[in-house]
Amino acid sequence: MYTPYDATLPFALIVDGDGTLFSFHGIAPENVVFSNYLEGVELTGIGYNALSYWSNGTSSMTNVVVSEGVTWIGSYAFGSDHALESVTLPESLQAISYNAFYYCTALRELRIPSGVTDVNDTLFEGCTNLTVHAPETLRGAFTVPAGCTIEYYEVPQFTVTFNANGGTVNGEATTNCLIYAGQKLGVEGYDEWGNWGRWLPTPTQNDYAFLGWFTAEEDGDEVTTETVVTSNMTLYAHWEAIVPEWYFEITEADEAIIAGYSAPLVGDVEIPSSITVEEDDGDGNVTEVTYPVTAIGDYAFSGMDGIESVTIPASVTDIYDRAFEGCSGLTNVVFAGGMPSVQMSVTSAFYGTPWLEAYLATLPAPDNDKFADAETISGTSGSVTGTNFGANVEDDEPLSLDFESTATVWWRWTAPTNGTFAFSTQGSDFDTVLGVYTGNAVAALEEIDSNDDSFGNTSAVTFEAVMGTTYYIAVGGYDDEVGSIVLSWGVDDVIVDVGGGKTVAVPGSWLEEFDTLWDDYDGDKTAYVHSTAVNGRKVWECYVLDLDPELDDDFTIVSFPMNADGTPDLDNIEFYPPQDDWNVPAQPVVKGAAALGGAWQTVTEQNKSSLRFFKVEVELP
Repeated sequence: MYTPYDATLPFALIVDGDGTLFSFHGIAPENVVFSNYLEGVELTGIGYNALSYWSNGTSSMTNVVVSEGVTWIGSYAFGSDHALESVTLPESLQAISYNAFYYCTALRELRIPSGVTDVNDTLFEGCTNLTVHAPETLRGAFTVPAGCTIEYYEVPQFTVTFNANGGTVNGEATTNCLIYAGQKLGVEGYDEWGNWGRWLPTPTQNDYAFLGWFTAEEDGDEVTTETVVTSNMTLYAHWEAIVPEWYFEITEADEAIIAGYSAPLVGDVEIPSSITVEEDDGDGNVTEVTYPVTAIGDYAFSGMDGIESVTIPASVTDIYDRAFEGCSGLTNVVFAGGMPSVQMSVTSAFYGTPWLEAYLATLPAPDNDKFADAETISGTSGSVTGTNFGANVEDDEPLSLDFESTATVWWRWTAPTNGTFAFSTQGSDFDTVLGVYTGNAVAALEEIDSNDDSFGNTSAVTFEAVMGTTYYIAVGGYDDEVGSIVLSWGVDDVIVDVGGGKTVAVPGSWLEEFDTLWDDYDGDKTAYVHSTAVNGRKVWECYVLDLDPELDDDFTIVSFPMNADGTPDLDNIEFYPPQDDWNVPAQPVVKGAAALGGAWQTVTEQNKSSLRFFKVEVELP
């Protein structure tokens, strides 16, 4: 709260609750000596304009002694104090803001303490015949007006030794640094997250938590970046033993996903096959429950470069992206249940590890690694499997240039008829890129279409094929990823894996039409098919029905079985009334195509704004 100057009161300095002096009452005496505590609050700073001529209309102070504990002086703090002849600054001072001594024309000499590291260029504007004694560490940091001079004095440096006390600091048992007398501990710079500040080194020790730096090997006083250095000193890391534990999460299926470890792992690591936890049933009864470990989560052990070997139990069926990324010491991986039984993108899960580099080097190149050895596929529709494990890249390969893929494989397909065809890598287990080209040599290929992500991390393209033309299809991994490939194609169809070993053919033209229309509502361009079962059927978001143009943002759910030829069985359709959200009612209210009040329609630019979305649940034959 601002307290206005009152000349009728006895002289008193006024401080706020944060320890900042911001004004005073009464007529100031010639000699003013600050107290460490004012109004019961420790004085830490002199605020803007606090003792200036303008704050009280008088300039009677001649000599001022600022108390120890003050760390900063604000701008214009002594502005236009024409009678001020001397100011004694404390060794605790660290910062002086601009024009702090503005037009202090009687001031003849001032010593800036060696602990000051933050000053503004213009501290003494308007001063005359002033000599400033400044530490050598501030050379060039500020200037003085004509007629004034700066005399620099040397500042001793002290050696501070950081003893890791059983751990390591910067890879060594001890480390040293030189700090000027009067300055604070630590080194200014950016930390690992890009934050600027003053930092102390952080030591590490396996199975111990770092508590801080202290002045003695046991006990002693803790030091921080606020500690002022006045002599040579040795500091010791203090530690607290910890009981390492696995971090995990329990899924709705009562399975455990390993999410990490409470301490850096080193040497040989064995992932547990189960996790046992104590659970309270709500009535005060605590029991132990054991959950099987079935997956290793994203970034679970990323950057733990002390890991040399890891054993994956047979219970683990999935390893998520970047689980072991950057484990630079990892040279051996044992899959107790066999590597093929684990669903993962091996290049993503073990990205940046020596094991991955060695593993990939042992793999033979696929037969269709090179353009000239492209595998022939045929027919109006079909599906093949393959891999880009061990694959390489030739000079001028388009996927390498466009998507940084270094492991591509090739197929050759001759169009059996004119028409719109679609190719898809849906069902592949890694982040694919896909391209279709014509031409007889890698360096002379003409791109027909290419794609990175269409269905999640897998790819799809649709193009107008000309009968008799040979097209070359390249599949690679985005940013060097490798894995198992599923390549499917069809006439105007994209073959979509809906789970359970079943696929459905989604017309490629729908991808274009639906992409635009769906974006108008949801902004989600990839949710064409969900493999999650609802009431025992699969959700398929691809049909559009003219139901009720009066509805704005409501959604409708329709379900039906599929005929043997892949068309919807409209005689057995089940219709749910329009919904304001995605909640599925327990039972449909009508059955049969006639009850829908409309017919199936094709999405066009002309009618799409009046058509309604609904979800479709497909019961696969």
